[in-house]
Amino acid sequence: MVWGMAPKTLQQLNALLPAPIEITDRQSSSLLPTTASPVTVGLKPSDLYFSESSPQIILDGGLSGPLVERGTVLLEAANTDWLRWNKEAEYAKTAMVLRSERESKPSGAAIVQVKEGRGTLLLINLPAWSPVYKAQLMDRRLLENLGVRLSPQVDVGEPFLKNGTLVRTLAAGHFSEAANAKVDPDERAKFRENERIQDLRWVSLRAEANAFALKSPPLSGGSDTSVTYLSFWVQSPRSLDNLLIEPNVPKVDLAFESQDAIELFLNGKSILAHPAGGESALASGLPLQQGWNHFLVRVVHKDGDDTFSAKLVSSDPVFLDSLHSGLQKP
Repeated sequence: MVWGMAPKTLQQLNALLPAPIEITDRQSSSLLPTTASPVTVGLKPSDLYFSESSPQIILDGGLSGPLVERGTVLLEAANTDWLRWNKEAEYAKTAMVLRSERESKPSGAAIVQVKEGRGTLLLINLPAWSPVYKAQLMDRRLLENLGVRLSPQVDVGEPFLKNGTLVRTLAAGHFSEAANAKVDPDERAKFRENERIQDLRWVSLRAEANAFALKSPPLSGGSDTSVTYLSFWVQSPRSLDNLLIEPNVPKVDLAFESQDAIELFLNGKSILAHPAGGESALASGLPLQQGWNHFLVRVVHKDGDDTFSAKLVSSDPVFLDSLHSGLQKP
């Protein structure tokens, strides 16, 4: 199996293969299976659509050449270039889709299976790792289909670990208290890494010893009284906000620790305000909706170490294990 082919190593790789391969300049934000295969079983078109993700490109070059021509393409770039019309006027979309489907394109093969002697050679030109949660799930599905056993406890890059600890988040700060009111929780679709928010940008933070240091780069230095925002998403397989319909739903809380003042927004609504100096607090009985839920944390710093840590806890450990999370909505 050959997974991922950087152009600078292609020459060395071809020296080891029975026939040469080439990489085209085809890029795509969406993939489609072309032939039913155990390698791609379980991957639906919705699992392979990355046009709304960041980054959007999932294939940075198609596979071609004599060796590819001898094989069977299992997964390839979608024939439609979704990025060319997604945000265009409705009246123009049909024509743009038709045009992109009929345009001549170089090979967009992403996975090719080649029978070689008694064995099988699998060529894969997909990212071995991606910050996009959906891409991580795609890679895990492919590896599992190939017989690689993966523990459900493996950290696949989600904001929350399987034990509920928050270890990754998007952050923007520091804002002066006079400017922080401009950050609207309802604009959560715009909260993406590197996207500008006022004079700052959203950046990705990684916790150290399960806590986020909010005074350190890449966050900008702030005044003694400043505001930082943290943003992340949680996917729930069922709704927890309507006990009349489902009276026996699990209970999920968010426990956090900080010496700063905290306000917690869930899906655009403020659900908790905690004063400075309290250190630990609990947002009890989170009214999660089925599907993706957005959390925005407003951290107001005046003095102290300016750190934040959080953990999801539940009355049902099995349900907690079923939750997924992301830095942005897939």
